[in-house]
Amino acid sequence: MEATLAQKAIDLALSGKWSEAVQANIEILKENPKDIDALNRAARAYAETGNVELARKTAAKVLKIDPGSRLKWCLPPTGFQLSPRTAAT
Repeated sequence: MEATLAQKAIDLALSGKWSEAVQANIEILKENPKDIDALNRAARAYAETGNVELARKTAAKVLKIDPGSRLKWCLPPTGFQLSPRTAAT
């Protein structure tokens, strides 16, 4: 079930249905609160729906579980968001 729900969450995000993507990822996280992929997707979905604070908190959970996560580049200590190009330099 989780793999199917994960694909649904991805498909919803790719379709721009961010609120529904949030809900799909929440369902996954109910069963596995440390699912890095679901946390990453949820953080992005929260940001896309304008819930920046919850996006930051969710991203912080990712970094706590996996300090080397790919989210690291978008959460600088100063609080502004870097683009991937800026972070790579």
